[in-house]
Amino acid sequence: MVKAVSTTSSQITLLATLLSASMLLWADDTLETINVTADAEESPITTGEVEHSEFTGVHKSIDKDQLKRRDVALADLLAVEAGVQVRQVGGIGSFASVSIRAANSNQTAVYLDGVKLNSGSRASIDLSVLELLNVESVDIYRGSSPLQLGHGSIGGAVNLTSLTAKDKPSTRVLFGGGSFSTRRLQASHQSRIGRWGVVGAIGKLNSENDFRFVDGNGTPLNALDDTRQPRHNAAVEQNAALLRTSYRWNADSDTKVLFQVNNKDLGVPEWRNAEDNNASYATDDQQLQLTHSINDVGNWNSSLTFFQHDADSHFDDREKGVSLAERDSYSDSTTRGSKFYAERIGERGTLGITGELRKEELASRDEILDFENYAVERDALSAAVQYAWFNQRGNLLITPSINYQSISDQYKGITRRNETTQSNQKVSPQLGALLEVNSRWSVRANVGQYYREPAFYELFGSRGLIRGNENLRPESGTNADIGFSYQPSSNWKLDATLFASDRTDLITTVYDTIGLGYTVNAGHARVLGLELEHQWRSANGLTAQVNLTVQDAINLSNNQAINKNTLPGEAAMSGFARIAYKQPRYRVWAEAEVKTDRFYDEANLLPAKDTFLQNIGLDWYWQNAQTSLAINNIGNDIVEDFNGFPRPGRAFFLTTTLNF
Repeated sequence: MVKAVSTTSSQITLLATLLSASMLLWADDTLETINVTADAEESPITTGEVEHSEFTGVHKSIDKDQLKRRDVALADLLAVEAGVQVRQVGGIGSFASVSIRAANSNQTAVYLDGVKLNSGSRASIDLSVLELLNVESVDIYRGSSPLQLGHGSIGGAVNLTSLTAKDKPSTRVLFGGGSFSTRRLQASHQSRIGRWGVVGAIGKLNSENDFRFVDGNGTPLNALDDTRQPRHNAAVEQNAALLRTSYRWNADSDTKVLFQVNNKDLGVPEWRNAEDNNASYATDDQQLQLTHSINDVGNWNSSLTFFQHDADSHFDDREKGVSLAERDSYSDSTTRGSKFYAERIGERGTLGITGELRKEELASRDEILDFENYAVERDALSAAVQYAWFNQRGNLLITPSINYQSISDQYKGITRRNETTQSNQKVSPQLGALLEVNSRWSVRANVGQYYREPAFYELFGSRGLIRGNENLRPESGTNADIGFSYQPSSNWKLDATLFASDRTDLITTVYDTIGLGYTVNAGHARVLGLELEHQWRSANGLTAQVNLTVQDAINLSNNQAINKNTLPGEAAMSGFARIAYKQPRYRVWAEAEVKTDRFYDEANLLPAKDTFLQNIGLDWYWQNAQTSLAINNIGNDIVEDFNGFPRPGRAFFLTTTLNF
């Protein structure tokens, strides 16, 4: 057996050294810190949450009005942001993943209240299981990530903040439905009673997903055999619940507990849309997090979080509806650990320290193909130190930081005779700067190195003719960006960012002469791009938003068949525009989304159709009620993020929300 990371002396020594060195930097400091003087009944302490005034990277928060929409899912809201692309397998509730700056979903981190959801067993997070009902805010970080989130990722990060308690009690009930026999019911409550804060939410979604599309019958060059038919075996049923409580002990200390569950039963459509297919995929997700914050202890503020995330899934295809062989597969994964953050705030800067211990476990088994069963454990330690320094004028911010990560994996399968172990350690520096030239202009720049540990299935998995490789190295990426913001008034803002990334040791699959595939570190990619964001609002209720991303994501490979080709799934140009007009009794809005120059494959032999989607909507307000009508994909275009797996065409959704 391999000892847990927490008991590995060399790693503990390094972590202690980082902490000690940080303390020594402030040994002779006599600056006064900012003390909390709030009453016990005020809002919870935010120590450990991202402080954007000390972040030099590119950050965007999704508008609160957009988060209240129920005609779209989280993936749809992320997809329209600059630098972000989303790929979805099919209809409502189907698997959806996020990509930032052409970094795939494995290289893009997703957080819940600052705790990373990605793990060795779930390298890519399914956005469809993250219910918007439970979300207070969504923050997107492109390229560099804030210290408070911990170990960064090659592409960037998405942080979801769950609903928080409100001083004034608030209850919301939503019900609605729409195309494809979609039905939705949600309810939430937020309140604060004395020192206690309570949040509860429940939601239920059902959809037949029987949208009609043009089936090319596998012959894209022959339109004579095309037929228009409904999507078969794509129905979804999803349930979600959230409970969050907090207790304010005094002005300097509070405790928060979060418990969230989500279960989903989803039909798995077949590529040829066979009617007799009844394959299914069921998931159960649970997140439990406990956070205790203490401020003003020896001039330090601190936060400690304990967490456990469970994700179980069952793929049932015993009748070979979508597989070549009978499958009855189960996957049970657990991630548990603790995360620590501490900061000392001075007049000229903030010293921040974060550390995290994680234990990730996966048991994968198939009741029919038992020779592919395996189990694996990962012990992981990460730590980071950053100093956010301000000049005397307060218009220049510089944030040097250093990150350390160590992992140890232990394989416990039945397909190998002996247990195997592997471990590695990485140190990565980062540097950011932000200069406020004047009240209108600001300039920022960032550079850093990031890593992505191989997923369990890449190391040890066995999937048909593809085998894992326990000797894989972590993927690495060096990111850099430079940008400016121009904000002449509170009603108008323009952001532009140039970004670049060089990525090596990318994990790919190669095949031998008999067709057996295995994972290797053979990939190399270079990404260059430009992001533009424009926001404007007038005094009479008119608002406009435009996002544009142009990127050159190139595969640099020794294989001449794919060398200098565009990375699969990544659009060379993506844009989004939205205009809305709001008055006290109503709001009307329209939006358009475009993507061009995408390919499904590495060889760039399968181009994806360019997309141009338009949505319109009307919100009507009356006393404590809001009724919303949305018509999505007006042109009824068929979009396929994955070849052969279309997304819905034109759809109507009507929802009513009651606020008490």
